[in-house]
Amino acid sequence: RVKIVLIGHQDAEAAVGRLAAQTTDRWSAVVVPSVDGVSFSWSDLTSALSAEPADEDIVVFTSARFVLRADAIVAFGEALAKHANSPAAYVDLEVETADGKLQPVFFGAFDYERLIEQGYPAYCFAVRADRIRVPDERDSGSLVRLFLALFDAAASENHQTILHIPGVFARCQSVDLLAPKIALKRAVIAHLRRRGMPAEVEDSESGLFPAV
Repeated sequence: RVKIVLIGHQDAEAAVGRLAAQTTDRWSAVVVPSVDGVSFSWSDLTSALSAEPADEDIVVFTSARFVLRADAIVAFGEALAKHANSPAAYVDLEVETADGKLQPVFFGAFDYERLIEQGYPAYCFAVRADRIRVPDERDSGSLVRLFLALFDAAASENHQTILHIPGVFARCQSVDLLAPKIALKRAVIAHLRRRGMPAEVEDSESGLFPAV
């Protein structure tokens, strides 16, 4: 069974309604409030994860503004079922530009350094329920910080087993890709600090994505 965690209450009702188009009914959905659609309270996330039903094997995280392809939940489930050692998986995106055109964005195989620079897998990803680690931090949370938490342990080998599921399984607006800019910087600082690697993190430019 899969739990879908949607970030951002403003689009939540429509987002939950769209999930009815999924090709499986073995899912439940919960919304984590977010004023900007990016940042949220860690306590709200913890409550969402413990909400009934709490028997899920996999949790999918994404923005309430994203539109999942009808077979996205099945794709996450099948990929993680085939790769028992993988704690998490992410998918490619389709971006609607300002002029209404659809542009696919293919991420390719997982790259930890690129994760640090762009936070790219954190737009739409799934984690095994027993591998989720909610950071014990006072700062506001974000999906990119949650994804980075998989690597908070200095000896973590998760980077070797993170799955990339080829294919466009979620659609968003181009503005949604840039929305996590501030959250990315904060998440990277918090993650490196947790690993005992304090560093100066500066904004960068990367076109479609925020970057540090």
